[in-house]
Amino acid sequence: MPVGDHLQELRWRITAYLATLVGGVVIGFAFADQLLGLLNRPLQGRFEVVTLSVTEPFFTTLTVAAFASFAATFPLLVWHAYQYLAPALPPDRRRIVRNGALVVPGLFYAGVAFCYLVVLGPAVRFLLGLGDGRFEVQVRAGDYYSFVTLTMVALGIGFLYPLVLVVLGRVGVIDSSWLRRNRRYAVLVIAFLTALLLPTIDPVSLLLEMIPLLLLYELSILLLARQERRHPPG
Repeated sequence: MPVGDHLQELRWRITAYLATLVGGVVIGFAFADQLLGLLNRPLQGRFEVVTLSVTEPFFTTLTVAAFASFAATFPLLVWHAYQYLAPALPPDRRRIVRNGALVVPGLFYAGVAFCYLVVLGPAVRFLLGLGDGRFEVQVRAGDYYSFVTLTMVALGIGFLYPLVLVVLGRVGVIDSSWLRRNRRYAVLVIAFLTALLLPTIDPVSLLLEMIPLLLLYELSILLLARQERRHPPG
């Protein structure tokens, strides 16, 4: 396919996805009360969420609606990416990428769910508890909802990295023994990337997010070892 046709297809796919994303934002606005109620659960009713400017309610609601739309349309984004890349791949690599694309949404949603159910509650209690007895703590809407949504997206994306390792192993770039030898460096990289992706680097959030990522690294080793037994190199 000529380069011009590739660019035209890329432009069409980006436009199609953005149109869907905007539609999702509109729907998110319609269900803003339900979405905000879900995101308020880590506060456990102990704190009121306040706004401090005229425009903050609108932009805060827009942030939450955009997050909900991105989460809902994430599988479509993966599908567009695969459909764009697949024609340029040889058949064996195309099959690997297709299988990976089928798993990506599930891993992303698993990361988001883990963050919501396990990480956010302790992290919010820890951060807000630091102010007990010292300050009159008020939770500002813009800061709180940005923290919650960015943390969920960060861990959702973080849950994708084992798939990257498995795909690299499948195409022969790495193997399970290489992952075992570099385990100590993996811990440092995971800690660095977790701190980089998180909107805060408090120790509770950092630890709660690192634990599943380290376990996923070990799972990647097991999956690659099993793959190597089934399909020995050479």
